[in-house]
Amino acid sequence: MTKAKFLLMAVASAAIIMPIDAHAASEQVTIEGSGMVGTELKADITSLPKDANYQYEWYFVKAGVEELLSSQTSNVYLIPSDALGKSIIVKVTDDRGKMYESKKIVVKGTLSTEGNDYVNGKLVAKIEGLSSNTNKPTVFTNFQWYVLEDNKAKPIANETKLELVIPPLAADKLIFVEAKTEDGLVYVSPNKKIQKLNLSIEAIEFEGFTGGDFVVPGDTLKVKIPVVTTETDTSQKITLESKQISFTYQWLYKVGSSYSIIPNASTPSYMIPKDTQDSAMKDIVVKVTAKVGDQVISGIAVTPIRISDNHIKAIEKQIATLLTMDTQKRVIYREDIKSVLSQIDNQYQKLTPAAKAQVTNYSILQRAVADIAKVERLAAQIKALDGKSSLQQLQQLKAEYDQLDYLQRSLDAGNNYQQIVDLLLKNPDSQKELAKLGEINRLITELLGGGMDPIPQYAPETTNVLAEKIADIDAKINALLPEYKTVVQNQAILTMAKADLKSAQKLEKLFDKLLGQTPKQKVATAKSIRSAYLKLNLRQQGLVEYKLPLLVEAENAERTTIEELEQLLAEVKGAAGLANEWETLKSKVNTIISLQKSLKSYNDMATKNEMLQMQKDLKAAEKVIIQIEKYKALLKPETKFNKIQSAFHSALKAYNKLTISQQKYVYNATLLNEIPTNNEIPGETSNDATVGKKFSDDIKNALNDSSDFESYARAVDELVNKYKELPKGVKKYVINYADLKAAEANVRAVRSFDKKVNEALSVADSTKQYSKLQTVQKAYSKLNAIQQGLAQPLYVKISNKIEEYTENYNDLNKELMDANGYIFSLTEVKDMINKYNALSSAEKKLITNAQDLKQAISDVKAVESFIKKFQTNLEKNPSAIIKDFRKLTTLQISLLEGYEAEMNGQLTSLLEEIQKMETSEQTANDLVLETIDSINELQIDGYYVSDLENRIIDIKNKYNHLTAMQQKLVKNYSKLTQAESDLQKVKEVILLKDDEEAWQKAYNKLSKKLEQLYESINS
Repeated sequence: MTKAKFLLMAVASAAIIMPIDAHAASEQVTIEGSGMVGTELKADITSLPKDANYQYEWYFVKAGVEELLSSQTSNVYLIPSDALGKSIIVKVTDDRGKMYESKKIVVKGTLSTEGNDYVNGKLVAKIEGLSSNTNKPTVFTNFQWYVLEDNKAKPIANETKLELVIPPLAADKLIFVEAKTEDGLVYVSPNKKIQKLNLSIEAIEFEGFTGGDFVVPGDTLKVKIPVVTTETDTSQKITLESKQISFTYQWLYKVGSSYSIIPNASTPSYMIPKDTQDSAMKDIVVKVTAKVGDQVISGIAVTPIRISDNHIKAIEKQIATLLTMDTQKRVIYREDIKSVLSQIDNQYQKLTPAAKAQVTNYSILQRAVADIAKVERLAAQIKALDGKSSLQQLQQLKAEYDQLDYLQRSLDAGNNYQQIVDLLLKNPDSQKELAKLGEINRLITELLGGGMDPIPQYAPETTNVLAEKIADIDAKINALLPEYKTVVQNQAILTMAKADLKSAQKLEKLFDKLLGQTPKQKVATAKSIRSAYLKLNLRQQGLVEYKLPLLVEAENAERTTIEELEQLLAEVKGAAGLANEWETLKSKVNTIISLQKSLKSYNDMATKNEMLQMQKDLKAAEKVIIQIEKYKALLKPETKFNKIQSAFHSALKAYNKLTISQQKYVYNATLLNEIPTNNEIPGETSNDATVGKKFSDDIKNALNDSSDFESYARAVDELVNKYKELPKGVKKYVINYADLKAAEANVRAVRSFDKKVNEALSVADSTKQYSKLQTVQKAYSKLNAIQQGLAQPLYVKISNKIEEYTENYNDLNKELMDANGYIFSLTEVKDMINKYNALSSAEKKLITNAQDLKQAISDVKAVESFIKKFQTNLEKNPSAIIKDFRKLTTLQISLLEGYEAEMNGQLTSLLEEIQKMETSEQTANDLVLETIDSINELQIDGYYVSDLENRIIDIKNKYNHLTAMQQKLVKNYSKLTQAESDLQKVKEVILLKDDEEAWQKAYNKLSKKLEQLYESINS
């Protein structure tokens, strides 16, 4: 390489590294060490006799002259910084005077490196500050990077620069750099360990074939150069260059989950043999093996490429659809050929040469492209007529048109161009009508942003604008000469626009119902409007899009009321009974329940039930509040004790019967905390009173500690038995005996509940157990507050067990639908239904939205039935498909969102196909109605119109473009044939006008209606 000189002043010394070759001087004494400044050298005498003593002398050697280092007499020598570039030897003398001398080594300097420690990372030798003389800069003339293999330093080929891009061969090895100066000094860097390769191959891709996931026999598959990466210890991915990798290939074909080798297929490309179509070799993959350094990794393409001619057949089927037959069974091009031809041709052009060669009916596509180009060139010449064209030019156009065959002429919808040329030849002065025709055609095509495809939206933003444009077009058509009206092009777009306008205006009228409605009524009306909106096609929806904010507003008409409801719910939930807020609390709960019932869009059944229960709890609590207030009113000196006592126990008994949730509303319950005492019994002994009071205290203490049911129950049982043994006189002083009796009843109730719990938990059958658990749960709700408190641990057991059953049904309790229909796809809804149907009747009770799932079962059946009919009637009876589609509800239609059906060998959106069919049918129906009306308009008040002949020609042209099915719907067609017959009779009479006698005889046979027609024609 070219020597680069680096001029740098020395500032500091470097560190250590590798041993360096030394020149031989003795085969028995060697020097161990790297030879680097600042490191130690050691005399190795292991090969000398072991029974002698040795002395050591270290020397600098320069130009054959040895300089003794008198202070260095041990077997170890620390190299000083001023020894850089010098040669060193060691002499060893035994106690018999025999001397051994080592090879000399040259002292080297150290330099550091900085940078990465992974393959494709960069390392740079740091030479700043390296100099043996502070007054003279150091010039480096050479660098060499080394890798250590088997403890030997091997130079890395062509790596002789200051910088190194770490090559793959250095992976998991030590590397260092050696730098030389123009003075002959050598510097070496410390060893640096390079990380191991951690290889991976990214997705293997193919190229050079038709595309998709298939090929045809004759196609050549080629593997794109795979991307191979290595991951560093810090998870950084490094992409390796292709020149650093050696690739090998093996093509395979898949059999089930296994692979079979394809013989002689080990190059980056593979041509599919011509005879594989009927063989077992269907799915092709490739195995790529990448070798980087000494590391190897392999990968197989995840997605196989299928050998299939399905795509070829699909294109052939699409090409076949370019041709159809007219009512006289003559082959013609389909009406919308221009809109589909480009797509089919693009698909064909994307095929590989091998695939193209297999398209058997390409000649149809090829001719269609050429024919359209030919007719469009002729049409362009006709459209370019400027009103000054000569008769010769018109005759030339006529001649060119007449050269078209029948198939080519079918591209001229309604023979428009032929009629224009004929009209111009008949009346050359009418060329000014061409400009009007051109403007009308432009206005019609500008109605849509993208031609006849159902997806483009109308250019206007509202129905009013579209109506004005249609009216303007109709006015311009009516202003044409009668014979030119029939040659207006793109009438189908105009007819379709009128039909779409009518549908959009019909939807707009539904919004009028919202005026003056209540929020509840608005929500109901909005639901019907939304349903109607979803049935519109995309073009029609675009016309009423400006109405959507009003629809959303109506759908959310109850939002304010719902927010008020939610505020009230927040205020009452968790509220406790307070004397000064009691009436307010009751009023709020009653208002909540009233609002919940009145709101159309509120469907939180759990909260509804919660409020109804709260209303019941407040009523139950209020009864006890009144009893306690009555007891409070008796607490006067003049009231008899037995009356006070009776009122107290009645109130306490009623309070204890309440549930925990009911007791929290009894705001005056603290009056029951103090048992009333009797100060009116003077005749009993003081001993009876003392014993009775103590027994009362025992009852009170026992009942206050209910933390452990078993201990509580034993205490109650003992007190009941003791009470039975008390003397009659003592019993009179037991003022809380009623509490003991109530506690005894509570213990019995909890023991009964405990028995039910154990019975439920011991049931082996899961379905029966769940039913039993629900029964026990209901039994708990019927316990009073004290009993519920005592049975709380048992209730927790039951709740935990029920939760085990219910947690598996969360995915079935999802919201299924919103204002636009089902939230999930048809497949997802079917999966949920299957899960629901697999549940037992007891498990189905856990599903909170079971009603929606039952509705979904019905809707899925209807949709699947429709899909089956769609596939059956697609070619046989398309009108039946539209009829069945219109029977579907909005919810059912929403299940078809995203559903794809096979059309012409390809998957396409079913809903989009329905929209196209609806548009086509609607346009056809309008043409039928228009034909019927036109026939009826041939006569006015029993007489033929003056332009009868032109009208007949126009009507027959429209009639001939109807399908056979549509022609049958023109029930008054006989009127048209009769008009033709009458017209022919009148024309025959006119032809006799040169023979007065014959003419008079024929004219006298005409009816009054035909006489009038004769006059109108002959005038």
